Amino acid sequence: MPHRAAKSFAGGDPLKSHLTQTSGCRWVLTARAATEAAPDLDLSSTQPVVDAPPSPSGEVSPNAFDPHFDIFPPPIPPSPIPVRLDAQPPTACTPAPDPGDEQTAASQNPERAPVAEKPKAITKHATAGRVYGHSDVVKQDMEALRSSKAPFAPFSSRIDWEIAKWTKESQTGDNKLDGLLGIRGVVESLGLSYHNARALNQIIDHELPNLAEWTCTTIELFAKVDAVYEMYSRDILKCIRVLYGNPAFAEEMAYAPEKHFSDIGMIHRMFSEMHICDWWDEVQAELPEGSTIVPVIFATDKTQVTQFNGSTSMYPLYMTIGNIPKATRRRPSRHAWILVAYLPTAKLKNLNLTELEAKVARARLFHKSMRVVVEPLISAGEEGMMMTGGDGDIRDCYPIVAMCVCDHPEQCLVTCSRSGVVCPACGLVIVEFGNHSCPPPRDSLTTLEALELATALSSLNQADIALKPLGLNPISEPFWKGLPHCNIHKSIGPDILHQGYQGVLKTLIQWLQKIVGETELDARFKRLPFMHGVRSFAEGISGLSHITGGEHKNMCKQILGCIVGKAPDEAVRATVALLDFFYLADVLATSYWSGDDR
Repeated sequence: MPHRAAKSFAGGDPLKSHLTQTSGCRWVLTARAATEAAPDLDLSSTQPVVDAPPSPSGEVSPNAFDPHFDIFPPPIPPSPIPVRLDAQPPTACTPAPDPGDEQTAASQNPERAPVAEKPKAITKHATAGRVYGHSDVVKQDMEALRSSKAPFAPFSSRIDWEIAKWTKESQTGDNKLDGLLGIRGVVESLGLSYHNARALNQIIDHELPNLAEWTCTTIELFAKVDAVYEMYSRDILKCIRVLYGNPAFAEEMAYAPEKHFSDIGMIHRMFSEMHICDWWDEVQAELPEGSTIVPVIFATDKTQVTQFNGSTSMYPLYMTIGNIPKATRRRPSRHAWILVAYLPTAKLKNLNLTELEAKVARARLFHKSMRVVVEPLISAGEEGMMMTGGDGDIRDCYPIVAMCVCDHPEQCLVTCSRSGVVCPACGLVIVEFGNHSCPPPRDSLTTLEALELATALSSLNQADIALKPLGLNPISEPFWKGLPHCNIHKSIGPDILHQGYQGVLKTLIQWLQKIVGETELDARFKRLPFMHGVRSFAEGISGLSHITGGEHKNMCKQILGCIVGKAPDEAVRATVALLDFFYLADVLATSYWSGDDR
């Protein structure tokens, strides 16, 4: 193995002298000479290219002493690119690839979302998104802010605001802040408008613009559970107005359904954003002419908030609207999501409850809490409400619950389905998953009728027995009851991380370990060469624990090369089909023809 000296040089003569005189480092000069750039080739000549004669013994390329030249050459020299001497230069119709395209920029900057292929033809809805007036309030507020002599109000100066911002973002405790501000001369020297943490909190709570007020609501369960739970929530209509009227989103908002096509003949339909999918167009047909749909998207996941006092957990509920493009919604710096509620959870221990009663009580607590949040959406979704956008235009808007982004356990909780027993979208029972049958999607009205009939029975056990064949839990009042134009089974999105990479892929790897052999599969992963951007599993994959989604994605990139020649053709074809499914599920834009190419 080549020797590497643990010394650093500024370059120039000291480095040249060291590389020339030290035998253990002389290999660097040889490597630099071997990787020196080849001379330009005359592509107009059809004569065969003759390799340059080797350098005389003892001579080293001048590039070897360039301090900016790579000190460690690549282990495998790059292969020369074959050149067609009869090739024509690219024309205007077939432009050469741009190395600085959007996809490359997105990979270098995670905050910059990749851009999907642009459509060739677009059809727009004729009447949706009608403007009923215009308001200059947003424009006047922005102009007043720009012309204000105190742009950092209610703070006195920039440093006053910067210190307050740093204090809250760094989660500095009140006692530490009081100790800092208590030092003699700190407040006066910096010109701060607050002298302790309490004064700063009062400025933030009462003088800064607030998205929506937080309110506390008590939730009571059925009579057998004598317990009261507190939930904190915001007015969801105010949160919707904040997002809808944000000037930062004005130029990218969607107000009407569209249809995008990848060809001029409008045959290949494209799907990428919410407003160009069928759901928006179908709901638009049921609303009055000129109306504007505001799709409400919820996201939640059970989170442990404290380690003490019994390890309290709750469901933080976030919301956004589908009028904002997904590339903007997925960027945390754009603040397109708003925290609207903290939904409580219950352990229900030592209450003399059966397992069924405790399970139903926890589910009912979730649905009662969600009902408090979505209650204002019933009348707003039926009657509409006038809202001013960030561009100042006033439209007749209908906020409708369109999407619930959550993991599989929360999907079953939202749809009142039995976790691990039935599919929350179509109702297929787990024992029938291998029968190559796919029933029609579930409907909220059908589910609601079954729940009402079962919960009308005399006991909870009878209701549970009646709903068991349908894979439902006896929840008498689901939160989505009465929500206009909301099919809760259609609103849940696919959980690609848990159901795909950490579900189906995990099972696929277990199958391949039995087919190929666990030891052989690990050995093949070890033998794969190093690749840029791909993790190397130097110890194989069988010994991994707590595998993340990123590790599963890296396995997808290598698993096919590890089974070819060892696994039967049927297993290889099945692996290819599943990998194709994973990659199609992650594409930015799909079409009717995406699954028919193979």
